[in-house]
Amino acid sequence: MARIVAVHGVGQQFRGNAIIHNEWWPALLSGLHLAGHNLQDSSELVCPFYGHLFRKSGTLALAETFQPQDLTTDEELALLELLWRAAAEAEPGKVPSQKDYDLGESLGRTPQIVQRALSAR
Repeated sequence: MARIVAVHGVGQQFRGNAIIHNEWWPALLSGLHLAGHNLQDSSELVCPFYGHLFRKSGTLALAETFQPQDLTTDEELALLELLWRAAAEAEPGKVPSQKDYDLGESLGRTPQIVQRALSAR
């Protein structure tokens, strides 16, 4: 039986209980050790997860979200473009296709194709 229940806060829609547990367990052990206490094993910590209840229906769980400036290599841009094309083909009513945009334009440092594809998530 768990001795500690850790409840995550806002902004955890894409993490999940196992991810939160793995991230929090070492910090918890370190803090308790400094306070003169120890836990026997990781089953003494439980991290119930409810963040998925705040995601839009049909949204896939991702480890993290990305911003346009996070994509820096040609390979990342190419992968994003392939994913966008596949999503637009699979769900044309939800994901705009590239033909809906002038892909030659660029806003700032990030090509517009990257901005549009990330916005289509």
